Amino acid sequence: MGGLKVEFTIIFILGFFSMISLNLGQPNEYPIVDYDPDKIVSQEGLALLFERWIEKHEKVYTSSEEKEKRFKIFQSNLAYVIDWNSKRKPSDHRVGLNQFSDMSFDEFSEIYLSKLNLEEDILEARAETVNLTCSYPSSVDWRNKGVVTPIKNQGSCGSCWAFSATGAMEGINAKVTKKLVSLSEQQLVDCDKKNNGCASGSYDRAFQWVIKNKGIATEAQYPYLGRKATCRTKVNKAVTIDGYKRVARNEKSLLGAVAQQPVSAGILVLKDFAMFRGSGIYKGRNCPTNSYNTTANHAVLIVGYGTSKDGTDYWIVKNSWGTKWGNSGYVKIARNHKLRNGVCNINVWASFPTKRTHIQRKGLTEGSVASL
Repeated sequence: MGGLKVEFTIIFILGFFSMISLNLGQPNEYPIVDYDPDKIVSQEGLALLFERWIEKHEKVYTSSEEKEKRFKIFQSNLAYVIDWNSKRKPSDHRVGLNQFSDMSFDEFSEIYLSKLNLEEDILEARAETVNLTCSYPSSVDWRNKGVVTPIKNQGSCGSCWAFSATGAMEGINAKVTKKLVSLSEQQLVDCDKKNNGCASGSYDRAFQWVIKNKGIATEAQYPYLGRKATCRTKVNKAVTIDGYKRVARNEKSLLGAVAQQPVSAGILVLKDFAMFRGSGIYKGRNCPTNSYNTTANHAVLIVGYGTSKDGTDYWIVKNSWGTKWGNSGYVKIARNHKLRNGVCNINVWASFPTKRTHIQRKGLTEGSVASL
């Protein structure tokens, strides 16, 4: 009886969605992409939608029982998507069906999110914390400056910390050398013993490892596997960094840092972020409002900032969940926010690597880190 009630609720929501869909934009803009709401208001329609979703995301289930379990979770997530989007404001982010739609949020968190050990890093780190309050342009997008590699995918491995770290190092290396090189997350997963591979880690410790190792391999030399493997020691150290700095816990400092280069940051991921898809600015409706809550469970890379046509300031954030998530792998997160820690604590844990130019290395100039 309970199952019938759930099915009726979902069908009712889908029917409601079909009536309001015209007010939410064109079908190709809506996050339940490629599907006509009027055709999925029956159980058969839901099953067909699920089959198309399976095909699109190349899912394989080991048994009919597993498939049935995933179908029930899929229906629950679909109801969540429709309910969320029916209540959103025009400038708010959308959620939708993506590669995670057959997983509960608890399952998703266990596999894809990370315990970043950031508090421990603060206690043991030797990195300088910097307040960067210099002047900066009104908008920056490092993707347009040739220092950001294409979107990557961490797969079923909680290695977000490694992707955030390589992204930041790719950025500063490209800025100094004028050559964009994709770096190896797998080397960090395999060889950085202070981090925990696919279980947890932090980008600060990854920076420390690269400094101690006197370099890191390229992606081509040491390809990503999506699981922890034996550390390979006989690989070329293609890119080096000289140090790293923490950004003071205020938005002006973070803005100053991102104006200089791509910056690693920790955020607290909630269900609506995991299911983000398409346009809009993520405003963290359910983020913590208490400034004492500095929790983070995911590492990302801030690659720029700007302001929307309606006047909403935002960060441009690169994620590591592939191009089928978000807006082709990216998300805009609101900045200039009333929350002291920023949306979902994005202001709290930011760090960036430093790399001197060849001239500075020889001591011919007094230089600081490379900057605009």
